[in-house]
Parts: sequence; structure tokens; C-alpha cells
Amino acid sequence: MGVGTGQASPPGPEAAPVGSTPEEEIEAVHRVLRHEIELQLLERLLSGSPLFFEKAVLAVLTGMGFGGSLAHAAQHLGKPGDEGLDGVINEDALGLDKIYVQAKRYTNQVSQSKSEASPAVLMVPMPARE
Repeated sequence: MGVGTGQASPPGPEAAPVGSTPEEEIEAVHRVLRHEIELQLLERLLSGSPLFFEKAVLAVLTGMGFGGSLAHAAQHLGKPGDEGLDGVINEDALGLDKIYVQAKRYTNQVSQSKSEASPAVLMVPMPARE
């Protein structure tokens, strides 16, 4: 069962069958380890504080290249629950082009009306925890 969801968890990766090549065994172990890390990361994102989640979203966005190669491109703003912006990412060295971020952590399906309330929304569904 998914942790706290009441739903069955998706099956994890399987080990390499007997008689596999060394490369196949390495790939199978890699899949298992990656799956375990994904579950640990998901658990941390869902159980961490709202502040932790907001900062994690900013770190992921800058890690994806938003803010380019600027050191300290992202800045956390406000406090969790203040209904304001959670962060801003400077796209250029002068800070003329900005990306404003508001991170929301939902554990259930998000209605279309909530996603349409913001001019630009990136919806990333978070799967159920195991």
C-alpha cells in the first residue's frame, strides 16, 4: 500500500534473472537503487516542512537551468502559508528577467480551476508514497 494513500504502490524494478550478463546485472541493480532513491526523495518532499519544499522547488528549477549559470540566481521570499510568492529566479545578471515561483504541495488531484488561477503553472504530479 502507498504510505498514507490507501492505494496499492506501483511495483518496483525487478532483479536480473539468473544467468544474466554482468552488464544486465549492473543495470538491474541500478534500477533497484534508483527506485529506492526516488521513493526516499518523494517521502522527504511529502513529509518535509513547507519551507523545505519551497526551497527544494527553487533548487530543482535552478538545477534544470533556470537562472543560467548565475550563482545564487534563486532567492526564497516570504514564509510558508503567507499566500505570497515563494521565490524569484533571476534569468540574467542584472535581474531584469525574472521567474516568479509559487510552490504548492498537493497530495490529491488538483482541480483545473486552481491551476487556471495562475497565469503560468507547471503542474508536476507527485505519485503516491509506498
